[in-house]
Amino acid sequence: MANFGFLKRNGAWQDQFIRAVVPAQVLIATRTANIANATTVNVVDSAKTDASGNFSTNGFSRITGHARSDAALTLKVYQGDNTTTLDYSTSVAIPASAVAGAGGAFSVEVIGQYARVTINNASGADTTALNAAVYLRSM
Repeated sequence: MANFGFLKRNGAWQDQFIRAVVPAQVLIATRTANIANATTVNVVDSAKTDASGNFSTNGFSRITGHARSDAALTLKVYQGDNTTTLDYSTSVAIPASAVAGAGGAFSVEVIGQYARVTINNASGADTTALNAAVYLRSM
């Protein structure tokens, strides 16, 4: 929440508070559909992205999330200043364990105007228990 501004009333300056309330965190994706071996999928639903799976990060400072699966996965967060070239990536290893508390979590600083989050399954087996979520956090 931010307070700012002044107001002149009866010849004297007085504080004028303007409150801007921004949600601390916005859920942009959940994924529970299983992923076949040797497959990479976008985590964020196509309704919230462009045709390539990119979404805007404007007004947010972090991309956070978590994933749990019975197959070892690699989650990647790609970022860039345009939707054509996402030049920067961060990888997170998701261990093979569907047990609660055994997944992987990530928190990545927003450095570009656009991002894409993918999960790659190169484990040698299809997933049968996948649970993943991605959030945008405000400044």
